[in-house]
Amino acid sequence: MWLEFKTTLLPWLLAAAVIGLLEWRHTADVGRWQEANEMLRTSVDRQAAALEKIGDLLAAQGYTLPPSGAVRPGS
Repeated sequence: MWLEFKTTLLPWLLAAAVIGLLEWRHTADVGRWQEANEMLRTSVDRQAAALEKIGDLLAAQGYTLPPSGAVRPGS
């Protein structure tokens, strides 16, 4: 009975356990990547808002800025 279990069922049970563990880890990692991506998006949005305020402040003082996609000389 033990020999039959060891040679037929045990490998399948071990494989199922490994696959379950890998799937669980993958889910946890994807969650962490999504959290990191959300934090990065929030930071980029804050930086864009800050740069827009700086541009408005400079424009109110009479300064002009080139468009953000403009090619700079020497680049």
